[in-house]
Amino acid sequence: MKNRTLIIVDPQIDFISGTLATKNGKKAIDLLVEYLKEHADVLYDSIIITSDFHPKNHCSFKEFGGPFEPHCVRGTQGCKVYPDLDSVLISLRSEGMPLLASIKGNKQDKEEFSVFQNEISGKILKYFIVDNNIETIDVCGIATDYCVYETVKDLHETFPNARISVLTDFCAAVDESDMKLFNYCTENKNVQLVKSI
Repeated sequence: MKNRTLIIVDPQIDFISGTLATKNGKKAIDLLVEYLKEHADVLYDSIIITSDFHPKNHCSFKEFGGPFEPHCVRGTQGCKVYPDLDSVLISLRSEGMPLLASIKGNKQDKEEFSVFQNEISGKILKYFIVDNNIETIDVCGIATDYCVYETVKDLHETFPNARISVLTDFCAAVDESDMKLFNYCTENKNVQLVKSI
């Protein structure tokens, strides 16, 4: 038993080619797709995918006082997982890989950069990690300076003894010069940034 999982943060169309597309989002997820094809069954016992699942009047949208363009509105194309990645995940699931899909930001009046900030999804994810005796957690996705950072921080605070690695090849940021995640990983035990390819 590998006792290792991969958390893919918000690999959604709007963050790759849609309303909040990141500069390197497509490159990062394309690399992740190839990585999973080659290594997923050897490295991981399970894969967790988090997704924004916003109502159309979410508080983070500019029209309603927030800083962002509308994105990942449930029921829209932009809310869906990037198609090439989705295909790989479907294939892995058909081969027996356990997948857990976790939503966040589904309430109009609450911003949730991390899935742990969602009352229901956060509890389910905690139980999943404990029940499966997961000791090593790799994290990647979009955006490094928002949702990946908050996810890593909450994950480490919830499971301080877990070994957490951020797979930097498969991450993309809104602001590539942002140092929050780098500083957090430098200052905290059991959290590291790694090149995976």
